[in-house]
Amino acid sequence: MAAPTRHPSPHPGDAAVLCTADEELAAAVQRIAAAAGCASLPHRRTPDPGPAPTGTRARLLLVGADVLTGSRAGRRLPSGTEVVVLSLAPAPEDLWQRAADAGACHVAVLPEAEAWLLERLADLADHLADQLTDTGQVVGVVGGCGGAGASVLASALAGTAAARGSATLLVDGDPLGGGLDLLLGAEDLPGLRWADLLRVRGRLRADVLHAVVAPEPGLHLLSWGREASHELPTDAVESVLSAARRSHELTVWDLPARPRGAGLDALAACDEVLLVVPARVRAAAAARRVAELLAPRTSRLRLVVRGPAPTGLDADALVEAVGVPLAGDLAAEKDLDVAVDRGEGVPQRRRSPLRAWCEEWHEEFLAARALAGAL
Repeated sequence: MAAPTRHPSPHPGDAAVLCTADEELAAAVQRIAAAAGCASLPHRRTPDPGPAPTGTRARLLLVGADVLTGSRAGRRLPSGTEVVVLSLAPAPEDLWQRAADAGACHVAVLPEAEAWLLERLADLADHLADQLTDTGQVVGVVGGCGGAGASVLASALAGTAAARGSATLLVDGDPLGGGLDLLLGAEDLPGLRWADLLRVRGRLRADVLHAVVAPEPGLHLLSWGREASHELPTDAVESVLSAARRSHELTVWDLPARPRGAGLDALAACDEVLLVVPARVRAAAAARRVAELLAPRTSRLRLVVRGPAPTGLDADALVEAVGVPLAGDLAAEKDLDVAVDRGEGVPQRRRSPLRAWCEEWHEEFLAARALAGAL
């Protein structure tokens, strides 16, 4: 696996700071901040709003009207930071002039301006979440032919990663695939599904993806239900992909066998794509065509060969036939199909070839992330 892109962490002080000695105002602002998804704001009760503590620089400085009264009227507030002057109603008549003289950007009088302040703080919380956690990786899994076992491998990868401590999202990207919730026996569990997100546009809050189905600890599943299938809208796919990178360390995207439209967009966004191929001659021929179809959208395609091999076709022969480098060679697994058909999920037997390979893949995944973090 190629080392994932490392995004620099934001400056430790890139947040909002509240400066006021007015405890009633402070309580109102902290309540709004909590509703916006911000942690408790640093609160300075001193009349001096700056400079910031050593090593920090606030993105947003919330200053109570009391800071600009009396002997402090006419003072200039710190430059280079967005400053909002806050007051509870009724505000002093000259507050706007005093705020302008001090270099403030806005005046917000509560409770009338609560909605505005809530939106501004929510934007800040989202911005910080983007910078702090937009490092999650996406791996796509696609079948080289019908019945190749891509959904089984995707579920096994996701389940193994979650069991080993990685916050993982499993996405059912095939509207006609029957639903990964059935494979995992999660069809009756509560949670959001694709039908709830099809109209999403723009940035999706990361915590929305914690409200999807949770079949196992540490594992979230975005699946189709039993409703009529729909084509995945490109806007919804882009929104979910962006939120997934912010909300989960690993996202496993189960791609349709013949991706098109938004499916190709999801494919192109993957950091790695695993092409699953049974060790059979016709499967190899079909997989080569699929690989050729996917090649313009990704250069990160690797082959996973699944046994049994009725005619003794080995992994090297499959690699040559398909033209894709090898990621793994899985031996046939007893009772796997039965367990999947019963909705019992992927077997977790210690000697399971599938489990063993998924654990190896996860070790490689963790090593790549550690390398990226050291760069």
